[in-house]
Amino acid sequence: MNNTISSTELISLLSEKLGALIVGLKIITSPEVKKGGPSDLLKVSTGRIVVGASYQNAVRMQGGDGFVSAPLPWGQWFVSKKIIEHKGELYLAHVRRNSPPMHSFYFSGGYIIPAEKVIPFLRKKGENKRQAEVGVTGKKQVAFKAIKFSSIKTIKYGGKTFELVA
Repeated sequence: MNNTISSTELISLLSEKLGALIVGLKIITSPEVKKGGPSDLLKVSTGRIVVGASYQNAVRMQGGDGFVSAPLPWGQWFVSKKIIEHKGELYLAHVRRNSPPMHSFYFSGGYIIPAEKVIPFLRKKGENKRQAEVGVTGKKQVAFKAIKFSSIKTIKYGGKTFELVA
């Protein structure tokens, strides 16, 4: 891959584009693991996400009339609805609603570990109570997520794939 993009260039790209954008990602993370799970677990995920969408509007589109989103629980907006800054780290914010899940593979000790062996050791997210209060429950719930820039390996936008470099 010859195309690279720096964090600064990615910030500029996302800042100049108005509204929501669909981007493809490849990320590598170290998920929190419960006691008894592999301590060196890595999760490699690929897929498309929507960056810059309104969390509040997404919940309302799922039937949550009158839903008002709370301020960010941590960090501050660096680029509104797209990038969060927290303790010197940048995060790519996105909203997941009715979108295909990212494809993930798990590795431990240099080997691929089947998802069914890993999932029992991962933290489960509960239902969002604020969304449930306005009638958005189960699979209709909207997830607000943030991916640390340092976890992003590649980003695809506008028909080009870029390797994110420091």
